[in-house]
Amino acid sequence: MGGKNVYVTRRIPQAGIELYRKGRPLVREMFGPVPDLPAPSTPSISYGHINALGIELVFPEGGEVNYERNDMSLTELTQLLRKDIRNLHSAALV
Repeated sequence: MGGKNVYVTRRIPQAGIELYRKGRPLVREMFGPVPDLPAPSTPSISYGHINALGIELVFPEGGEVNYERNDMSLTELTQLLRKDIRNLHSAALV
């Protein structure tokens, strides 16, 4: 709608801001007075939980965020879940 793709609006803050500023009037033009248009926010990323465990996230151009597949075994991944991550900065997970 605002001429920006998902990759650009999620990786370049100014592009997201521009999309919001241009998109809001377009939504009003298309649908009339919408009482509760959302405020700007960080993009929803469905993989925050595994990213917190150290699994890399991938932001492909023209696509949705996904996680980096790796060759860890189920046992290794389960061990990650058992780590004490109360201090994420020093957890050194992966």
